[in-house]
Amino acid sequence: MKVTHRISQLAQGGILTLLLITVLVVPLLYSPRLGEWRGVKPAVFETMALALVGLALAQATLPKSGRRLLEFLRVGPNLPLLLLVIYGAFSWSRSSAPDFSRAEWLRLVCGAGLYFVVSTALRQRDQVRTVVDVLCAVAILTSLFGFVAYGQPEATSMSSSFGNRQLFAGFLLMLVPLLLVLSFGELDPRRKIVAQVAAVVSVASLLMAQTRSSWLGAIVALFALGAMAIRYAPVGSSLARNKHQLVLPLVIVVGALSLFLLVSGTTPMLSNRASTLVAPQSDGSFGWRKVQWGGTSKMIRERPLWGFGIGTYPLERARFVPGALPADAVRRLGPTLAEQAHNEYLEIAAEMGFVGLALHLWVLGAFFVFGLRALRGREQGYRKLVLMGAIAAMAGQTIDALSNPAWRFADVSLMFWLMMGLGMASACASRRSTVEETAPVTPGAGRALGRLGWQTASLGLAVVAMSSAWAQGGLVSPVPTYTGGIELKIEPATATLRPGQCMEFRLMARATNQVDFIDVTNSQNTQFNIDNDLDRFCLVNNTTVDRSVAIAPNIFCVPTRACTALGCGGPRTVRITASFLSRADATATATVTTTCP
Repeated sequence: MKVTHRISQLAQGGILTLLLITVLVVPLLYSPRLGEWRGVKPAVFETMALALVGLALAQATLPKSGRRLLEFLRVGPNLPLLLLVIYGAFSWSRSSAPDFSRAEWLRLVCGAGLYFVVSTALRQRDQVRTVVDVLCAVAILTSLFGFVAYGQPEATSMSSSFGNRQLFAGFLLMLVPLLLVLSFGELDPRRKIVAQVAAVVSVASLLMAQTRSSWLGAIVALFALGAMAIRYAPVGSSLARNKHQLVLPLVIVVGALSLFLLVSGTTPMLSNRASTLVAPQSDGSFGWRKVQWGGTSKMIRERPLWGFGIGTYPLERARFVPGALPADAVRRLGPTLAEQAHNEYLEIAAEMGFVGLALHLWVLGAFFVFGLRALRGREQGYRKLVLMGAIAAMAGQTIDALSNPAWRFADVSLMFWLMMGLGMASACASRRSTVEETAPVTPGAGRALGRLGWQTASLGLAVVAMSSAWAQGGLVSPVPTYTGGIELKIEPATATLRPGQCMEFRLMARATNQVDFIDVTNSQNTQFNIDNDLDRFCLVNNTTVDRSVAIAPNIFCVPTRACTALGCGGPRTVRITASFLSRADATATATVTTTCP
């Protein structure tokens, strides 16, 4: 049936186009108003990922036997990843905060979907090469944007379009190993030059991001690249014999970085930052992290098997981490970097228990085992370079995740799943025959109608899921900044009342990373008071004008006999105050003028 074949062709072509758009657009989305853009990047990533899944399903053929399905599940991390997604849904069903769990599960599903699309749909070397070319462009663009933004007077660190240096460093960490291996091994001269340029600016940006866990991850990735280059070198080759192929790229990369450090004058700053790796106990941020890890460990001990529910860590941590923002405040203001565990493994265990952590580690382990086995029998070529870069990048990520909260953000987790998918696409290339990759299957009339129904259902479900992802509201997505000061205001700010009259006041709050004020009047962390005790005869709250019935604390009334009270006759200005979270920097005032007839 020509219609189904045409749909498959369009879907297959659309997959690569949409994948390139996703890789290019999501990391480069930026707004200085991070609070207002809280959910934009996750929504864009999830919408595009779901569209990719829909297109992949539309062009895929259902397995004719259970044997093909079993073969698919045995490939790399496919089985543990599917189990992790299913278990995440189970964890969501047990969650005390389904809105937060839904958002995190959707991010997991979209990441897994992106992995499956990349690992199965990129069947030809040119497709993999095109994706890598775009990654080189993204590395250059984000790095250049980071340098420009870092040159602004108010900039304190290099964060590029990611809002925080830790996110930027995590993103670059996934790119640097691939760029380095292409700088040495790419055969196309023009692509090799582009890879070398991208490697230089990316490594420089990674240094300027000053994220120590990413530095350590990059070191591990470099050791992994070196070990693979030696272990899986072609038979009969040696480093001595091929040293002329290594010297020039090495000189270019090291020389360019040395020149950058010399010209920029950043060597002392980077040296000071690196020195804290030797004595972490003297670093304040490490001490803060130890407090987070200690509280998270208590969470794990309370519910070790199943955890508190996927995505609920920002809310549940308040009961275990000293000084943490209360759950009610997190719901009203939204989570930030401060509400992350800064250890991906501990956070997974706290949310999904040891079952979820075991599945996550199984995914990583299965990828490494399958990838390294694929390197053994693979001849020198482009896909081997990509596979080595992907394995090294994932090795670095396992170290970075010990202290970097970046992997909870859509624009960084995108690279995690993409790099794993590229590695599997390269590892599985030899398993696909040329006929399987290119020859179309001509179904009979009955199967053609069934296939058309499958394609229609796949695309329809993808559209519904995309609409749901885009419509996801609420303050559930984290903002890539730390909770700073909180600005409060009381509405109305002034009021004039006569005896027997009342006025309801609302307390509005916003964090420094937000644009819009949020009503926190009914929060358990909000308090209203009259500033001067002598004014309590002229204005009261928590009670009606005749003091007979208790009412809300944000309703202030002038007693019916206020004008006869000492000091209340005639116009009098009373100041009321409101506080939030019992913080000294979180107070607001309003004035009430009482008048007598």
